[in-house]
Amino acid sequence: MMQIEQIRPGMTLHSDIHDSSGRLLTKADTVLTEKHIKTLKTWGVTQARIKDDNDQDTAQLPDQSPPSDADIKQAEEAARYLFSQTNRDHPVIQQLLSISVQQIVARLGMERKQMVAYDINSLISRTTALATPLTIYHQLNSAINNPSTSLKDIGNIINQDPSLTAQLLRISNSVFFSFPAHITTVEQAITIIGIQQLKELTLACTVLTTFPSIPDEQIDINQFWQHSLGVGIASRVLASVRRESNIERYYVLGLLHDLGRVIICLGDPAATRELLQQARQSKQLLYQLELERWQVDHGEIGAVFLKNWNLPASIYQPIRHHHSPEKSENYPNECAIIHVADIIAHALELGGSGEKRIAPLSDKAWQRLGINPEQLPEIVEKIQAQYSESIELFKSNPH
Repeated sequence: MMQIEQIRPGMTLHSDIHDSSGRLLTKADTVLTEKHIKTLKTWGVTQARIKDDNDQDTAQLPDQSPPSDADIKQAEEAARYLFSQTNRDHPVIQQLLSISVQQIVARLGMERKQMVAYDINSLISRTTALATPLTIYHQLNSAINNPSTSLKDIGNIINQDPSLTAQLLRISNSVFFSFPAHITTVEQAITIIGIQQLKELTLACTVLTTFPSIPDEQIDINQFWQHSLGVGIASRVLASVRRESNIERYYVLGLLHDLGRVIICLGDPAATRELLQQARQSKQLLYQLELERWQVDHGEIGAVFLKNWNLPASIYQPIRHHHSPEKSENYPNECAIIHVADIIAHALELGGSGEKRIAPLSDKAWQRLGINPEQLPEIVEKIQAQYSESIELFKSNPH
């Protein structure tokens, strides 16, 4: 438990907080803001359990990394000043000085971690154009988890949105599935494609309509959307080759993998322009420059945003590490597939994410897929065929 005075914006609640009468004040997994903390104090809350690095679900905070040279130097200077009036040759003082340096380094790291978490959520709070609630997706999720739900109930939920229904039927009749008979109703699509798969496609179609306009001097949103589509299709094809279950989930993962970059563009356009210019001049990769500037990249930012959308960890955790798949402990296969799919999409020039160079391939991720390089021509052929038809399918998209 942590005292309320020690809690800072950006920290994540481990468990629900109730008042003395049992009324729920704040839910578990809430990323706390100044307003949350002030409200808790008003209701007399004195302590709360906060998520730490040992919790499995830590998308709100960047990964724990070794202390930087700058932190160590700053800690040593601070400790020397603190012990400046002591005999630092004395064994006791030497031990205490060493302990002091370690504590200061740890504090600096925690302060930076909390600041980064706050900055991410501050950035997200400015992206109102992406605040579209996934109402139908969440309704579907609840219905699917209810054993008394019928296929007709599922169909009725989707049919609430005629545009979504038309889009799902177009996909159902596309090269994605290549069924000989024409699918004319959502109920038919559910029977043939499957409920879980249709749920993932619903999420994909909903997300495609949320991409807002971004000034051309930042990132071409049409190129960005096409790249996202390309990575989604490449992920789906790779998952199919590996005979993964529910390959539509991989399509969604690929589609959403760079969403954090849109959030950066919308939340901090000045920083976006600066990073793009720096990438052109230094020949560094954009995600590396993001790490240098904020200690997190767009994968981390996108993961926090998607968690705030109440999407499951199986969606946002793989996206979090798509540029560093070796760090993914809970979803290594999914993360490896997105990582490789991203590189393939860039190599085939399927749209563009603002990145002008192809990121390094993680050999560990490639080995995890268990795919022979000689299979790539056939895989690429499938990706290109599905990509071409998908571009036609989604031309009705306003972007």
